[in-house]
Amino acid sequence: MVRLVAQKLSEIDDNGINFFEFVINPQSFAQSIENTFYVSFLVRDGRAAVFPDDNTGLLTLYPSEPLGEDERKDEQKKQAVFKLTAQTWKDAIELFNLKTAKYIPHRPRPDDYQDEVKNEQFLV
Repeated sequence: MVRLVAQKLSEIDDNGINFFEFVINPQSFAQSIENTFYVSFLVRDGRAAVFPDDNTGLLTLYPSEPLGEDERKDEQKKQAVFKLTAQTWKDAIELFNLKTAKYIPHRPRPDDYQDEVKNEQFLV
């Protein structure tokens, strides 16, 4: 799944993409959490970066080239904690008018989380 997310991110130009539009799946809170987790691996590996947009302040996701081994030794590690709550998820869906997953496709499952959204029972 990380490969798919990396491939989708590589299709984004150097101007980046709104972080929420990239990771939010309006059909599934749980998959939105998973998508955020997958992006975190790309950030850790230097294949993605997240910064606030200078104009809007919104989190923006950028594709990036991983650093070489020598460059990684000299780089200071930075870590951030991101909390995606059910309310933030709902607010992002409304704010960005998300009807379907824009970049990372919905993944049907045997229990298909549709009841999760309908009944506001968020299974993480």
